[in-house]
Amino acid sequence: MLYFFAVVYGFSYGAVSVLFPAIIGDYFGRLRAASIIGAIFTLAGVAAAIGPWVAGAIYDLTRSYQMSFLLGALSNLLALALILVAKPPKDNE
Repeated sequence: MLYFFAVVYGFSYGAVSVLFPAIIGDYFGRLRAASIIGAIFTLAGVAAAIGPWVAGAIYDLTRSYQMSFLLGALSNLLALALILVAKPPKDNE
């Protein structure tokens, strides 16, 4: 199971890291891509740093990680909904 997970995770993460800048460039235009990618990776880094701390605080209060996983799942569903309703800017290059 570990090998299967490693292959699937590696392929998925590798594809995302390569395609992400291209998708941002196509969606927002080349001139804005670097700034947007920088802002997104900064926010992702902050979230990755704060997330475990918040999950630990929730665990300390509730003695369960259930709420942490629920918040993570809801965050992903919100992101999916925002992606589905997003429209490219009108003044794209």
